Amino acid sequence: MKRMLLAAALLFCGSSCFAESMNHKFGLGMRSDSADVRYFITDWLGVHAGTSLWYQSADKGQGRDASGYSAMFGAFYNKELKDIKEGVFFQSGLTTAYDWGKSDAYAQEYHEWVLNPYVGGEMVYKGRFGVDFKVIPFQYIRYVERGNCFTGWGSMAASMGAHIYFGGS
Repeated sequence: MKRMLLAAALLFCGSSCFAESMNHKFGLGMRSDSADVRYFITDWLGVHAGTSLWYQSADKGQGRDASGYSAMFGAFYNKELKDIKEGVFFQSGLTTAYDWGKSDAYAQEYHEWVLNPYVGGEMVYKGRFGVDFKVIPFQYIRYVERGNCFTGWGSMAASMGAHIYFGGS
């Protein structure tokens, strides 16, 4: 919750933001624990992709190590909110993610597909540095492990990201 409040405060802070077209801008950055890439096809439509590798070491005597990776792809609507402040954008979109992992405890792999609709915002400073946040009201999850398939709904989630933008028209 503190992260979401900080993100909202950053979006509406009094720093000088200069509006600039996001058309054809390419961004590199981080989102939570993932490397993230963004590209604006037009001022109002963008796509993004991300990936992360992870390793979790078990506590001594408490099980086995686990490792895996995650890949994400999505598209989003982008609308500048000039009546609030130039350089502040409303974003809404959908991402899909694939997670793969392996636990040494069972020597078994698992696969997970997640579908995330989201709403959020981004503040872009001088058209080059952006800080954004997303609120995911629900998630659809399909999880396969040891030949068993589970599907269901996940609860609310949120994430923050920061990107440096290049190019543009």
